[in-house]
Amino acid sequence: MEHPLPGSRRVEPTTVLAPEPTAQIAEETSSWRPPTPVRPERETGVTLGLVAVVAAVVWGTGGVPYLAASAWTLRAAMTLVVIGFGLPALWRLRTGPYRLPGLLAGALLITAMASVAASGDPTRAFFGHFGWAVGWLALAGLVSAWALGTSLTSRWVRRVELAVLITAGVNAAIAILQTAFRPAVPALEVVSDRAAALTGNPVILGGLLAAAAGVAVSRQRPRTAAILSGFLAFAAMTTASRAAVLGLIAVAVYAVWHHRWIKGIAVAMTLVISVAAGALFTDAMSRDVESVARLGSDSGVAVRLDLWTTAATAAQDKPIVGWGPGLFRDAVTPIRALEDVTAQASGAQWVD
Repeated sequence: MEHPLPGSRRVEPTTVLAPEPTAQIAEETSSWRPPTPVRPERETGVTLGLVAVVAAVVWGTGGVPYLAASAWTLRAAMTLVVIGFGLPALWRLRTGPYRLPGLLAGALLITAMASVAASGDPTRAFFGHFGWAVGWLALAGLVSAWALGTSLTSRWVRRVELAVLITAGVNAAIAILQTAFRPAVPALEVVSDRAAALTGNPVILGGLLAAAAGVAVSRQRPRTAAILSGFLAFAAMTTASRAAVLGLIAVAVYAVWHHRWIKGIAVAMTLVISVAAGALFTDAMSRDVESVARLGSDSGVAVRLDLWTTAATAAQDKPIVGWGPGLFRDAVTPIRALEDVTAQASGAQWVD
């Protein structure tokens, strides 16, 4: 076309167009695919996350006699499932941010297996005792649960925490009802005048409730944390467990730091009041053992101290691989004094 201004001349463009792509470049461009995520949400959401949630519920409620009176208890079966998913997850940790703790956990399992092989009873050292969380399988279950937790996405971590809080809340409500009404139901009977709820053991219940109180304090807002942890602390006192009291003290100290002084102090004070109220409630409803009197006595402490001292002596005989997981009694019984054993009731022997 002609330029509109008279006397002007046309200027040809000097820009050199890029050449057409070659056949090789076109082939590489057509074969490009988006990168595959390292850990897609679908993988951990459907498998590992679901296993973790179910394990949290089963381990917190599997002590009901109807579920725990068979040769293979529900909790033991769940432990095998967790091991099946957790050990591969532990192997994958060797290249991730959890490489060092993953290697240490793997070394622990290998050392424990060597202890099983060198023990006098490899079968019991591997499988443990019925109804007791001892043996190589129990240790592998704990390590696998940790590896499983490190492999979850943040969404499934929150779901596991919610499952723990719901399970602990149900146990707490049942523990309070057990203490108040003493129902004559096999699944809800008290154990030595102490609430056990759905766990079957007052000490396990106390630890579960104290740990759940810690989850509530660390993951919830101050007001919600105070309500949830206070309810769990109140129920924990129905177990008359000293371990639960120590755990709740640690939770109260953590609450002051986590919620920044004023709000943290309010949460901690709620815990203190709940512990005191729970102890008084348990004493008022108790028939045989007073909770406050037991918490202030040395009942069970002297026995444990004696066993631990004897265990230190037994460890000197096999300092490298030990006696084998779950074979504590085999190690300490030959070297215990007869007068100490006869002075203590057979039911007062603990291996923890």
